[in-house]
Amino acid sequence: MSGAISQIQMKYDPNQDRLMMRLNTSQSAEFRFWLTRRFVKRLWPALVKLMQKDENVSMQNDPMSRQAVMQFQHQESIAGADFKTEYREETVQDLPLGHAPLLVTQGTLNQNPETGHFNLGLHDEQKKGLNIGMEKKMLHTFCHLLADSVKKIEWDIKLQIGRGMPGPADATPAHFH
Repeated sequence: MSGAISQIQMKYDPNQDRLMMRLNTSQSAEFRFWLTRRFVKRLWPALVKLMQKDENVSMQNDPMSRQAVMQFQHQESIAGADFKTEYREETVQDLPLGHAPLLVTQGTLNQNPETGHFNLGLHDEQKKGLNIGMEKKMLHTFCHLLADSVKKIEWDIKLQIGRGMPGPADATPAHFH
């Protein structure tokens, strides 16, 4: 990916019954993806599992404490995020994956043990796509945007941080379709 993530936008298209995710980078590049209900249902448990690996979360002995710590971290991470600034389309100078959004059918999610940064891979059937590096705060911001977007549409799925989350045994592997 060229440059750091500058903005993320998620917008529901009722005609496609998909979320369009757009990433704007500091190098004026934009990446566009279609996220389906099916993909989001598989992505979410993997995101939760990754957040549960945080040292402060995993050291808690009981599930309620783990959930509380994770919810606190989430609130702390998104507190400074800017959700009010309009998405800046006018700054886009490059569309490395093309003008049409990429229909995401495959994903990977992992954490670099040395840096602690997260990597989210979004790819189509032909393996065309992008690996997105994120720090902890950006991961939580991404999760907040995804959960908020899904909450507004009629997909009948709940994406939650903290209360009601699947436990580590319920989470999916880091490679999902």
